[in-house]
Amino acid sequence: MLKTSRYQVGRETHQGDPARVLIERASDVHADIIAVGSARKGAWASLFFGSVTKALTSSAEQSILVAKSAPRSKDGLTAVLAVDHSAYGNACIDRFISWNARGVQRVSIVTGTLSTSLGVEQQVDGLDRLDSANEADIEARNAAICKRLQELGMDCDHRIVHGHANEAIESTMN
Repeated sequence: MLKTSRYQVGRETHQGDPARVLIERASDVHADIIAVGSARKGAWASLFFGSVTKALTSSAEQSILVAKSAPRSKDGLTAVLAVDHSAYGNACIDRFISWNARGVQRVSIVTGTLSTSLGVEQQVDGLDRLDSANEADIEARNAAICKRLQELGMDCDHRIVHGHANEAIESTMN
């Protein structure tokens, strides 16, 4: 085990199905998160060779962090955190903050709201309709998360995107 100033780092070699081995090892060490890289494959390659990332997301009990490309800046990482302000989501944010992760320079907090003909899709915990009071409440909750991140030295912005959560994440990333 290599001991850095903050983290113990080790290297192990295992044989077997990669997803199963990662899940078992993560459980053995009581990991909170499994971080993997993912390369874009063509449709045929995905069909025949499967995907470790797909297997992890469907089978692991831990959260999964998927890195799809190298960092864009040498100055630090930029992260987009989609928040719904649920108890579970808030616990995830608390855990992220507790890591005080070095290398994260900038964070964008985003909440997606989607209005449909039947009302507002349940994307924000406790929100069954969208009006200016609710929007102000979401803004205040997002700003509170940003303040906590700024206290750790990270740049942070926040926004509400009217649309599905996936669209909110994509528009914020771009």
